[in-house]
Amino acid sequence: MTATCVEAIWQGLKVFEGEGIDMSMFLNDTMHNIKRTVRKFGRPLGHQYGVFSKQILNGNKKSLSCVQDLPLDKIFLETDAPFQTLKGESFTNPSEIQRIYAAAAEIKKMSLESFCNEIGDNFKRIFYSL
Repeated sequence: MTATCVEAIWQGLKVFEGEGIDMSMFLNDTMHNIKRTVRKFGRPLGHQYGVFSKQILNGNKKSLSCVQDLPLDKIFLETDAPFQTLKGESFTNPSEIQRIYAAAAEIKKMSLESFCNEIGDNFKRIFYSL
């Protein structure tokens, strides 16, 4: 998937006391009316899915633990290229997603092919229903 607004996906996956995920947010490519707030929806409970990026490549313990502990059907991966960089980098190439998938598959102790198929199914389940 290529998204023009990663923040829209992040906001859409938020779960509140009075509101679940909002898939219509995924189509927002303008950054207008993007924030889903406590005032409108109640206390935030977290995100329906975990969205992970290059943090799993640099050994970020919290990210590694989340990937390991989160059920496979609740994981999405992204690069946020070109802006999400590791220390010492000035640019992230979109092809870095391949390294992110390989690292996550290793964390989950799965073959890369099986892992990719599962993550692809997550994408289809959410985004094909839009």
